[in-house]
Order: sequence, then C-alpha cells, then structure tokens
Amino acid sequence: MGEYGEHRHVVTRNMTDTQKRIIAAFLPYRKTGDTFEFFLQKRSANAPRFPGKIGMFGGGTEAHETIEEALMREVREELSYTPQNAVVLAFCDGPFDTVTIYTEEVGADFESRIVIGEGDYGRFYSVHDALELGDATKMAQLAIEQFAISRGNTV
Repeated sequence: MGEYGEHRHVVTRNMTDTQKRIIAAFLPYRKTGDTFEFFLQKRSANAPRFPGKIGMFGGGTEAHETIEEALMREVREELSYTPQNAVVLAFCDGPFDTVTIYTEEVGADFESRIVIGEGDYGRFYSVHDALELGDATKMAQLAIEQFAISRGNTV
C-alpha cells in the first residue's frame, strides 16, 4: 500500500527498542442507503504524530499488549467506545511501523454514544470527500480506498 509497503500479517506482538512500532487503527463506518461514510479524527495541532491532519483513531501497543488489546484501549481512550464487532481490513508494513486497520459498522446513533477524548473533533466523511481531503493522512485515505474496493465500489 504505497509508502507503507505490501500487506503482511503481523506476528510480532511485543516491542523492543529495535522493533517496529505496532499500531492498531480504527475506522468506524456507517452505511446510509448506498453510501458508506467513515468517522475520522481531526488531530490537534500539537499531536505527536500527524499534527493537524485528519486520520483514523488508534495508536501503538504497550509492553506485553496484543494488537487487539491495544485496539480496545486506544478506542476507549479516544472515543469512550468499545468496539463490538471490529474486523481487520488491512495490514500495512512500513519501514518504522506495522499497522493493523480494523473497521466496524456503527449505527446512526454512533456520534451520540461517543465522547472525543483526543484530537479536535471527529466526523463522518463519504468515500469521495475523504479521498479529496487535502489534510487527510495517506494511511486513512488508503484504508478507505481499500474498503471501497473490497465492497466492489470504484474510487
């Protein structure tokens, strides 16, 4: 997947100083009619990674934490939400980190059930709008593109 390399399964769960950072990313979506919309985060200007960008929720594993545990912890911290049926969309292996991207279909009431705990805000974007954002992370755009293609949609 572009700058992050090919898809590869993650086998390393714990990090040492010489290993890549292992990251769990969360991409909630809803379907309205034939339209998919993705809930993305506007990162704060002082965020340590991708400041001011629009991207997915999530973060790195902590010592002795599985990728699934990291997903649950990060989403609880960032959205006050616990994923119920998250599924893996993609594995992205880059030179400095390995990212597992999870998606989950959420209900129309999703925004009323969460509390944004990190970043400036979150909001839903259509596939088209997300791919046209000038300040979105490449990883978020690639994940949305992969999702659309996996559902038989053209982008």
